[in-house]
Amino acid sequence: TKVDQNSWQIIKEDADYLVLGFKFDQASLVKSNNFLADCKGQAYINLKTGKLERSEILNEKPLKIKILNLKSLDMDSSLIYDEATKNYLVEKTSLTMLVSLMGQQVETQEINEYSYR
Repeated sequence: TKVDQNSWQIIKEDADYLVLGFKFDQASLVKSNNFLADCKGQAYINLKTGKLERSEILNEKPLKIKILNLKSLDMDSSLIYDEATKNYLVEKTSLTMLVSLMGQQVETQEINEYSYR
């Protein structure tokens, strides 16, 4: 999955962070993640370190993923930069969804933490 290079925009900038908004390149999406076409992303860059620290993906309209009808989707990832490999690694992800099931709305949250030691 790739970012649409023409979609980058500055959302917010303060003394600590630059927040950039983006959309996904629809041509790069596959069946399992084509719902990302209806989402927007935000990248949080620490201005003191120059490193990406966090990314967030939010839906812009209700989504249907397999059998789920999602009113809202918020996937937040905390990242760390590994100097040895020059790569960003996911430290923690938090996925919060408001799902409609049999006429009821249910909020679900899944949190994953990763260790690379």
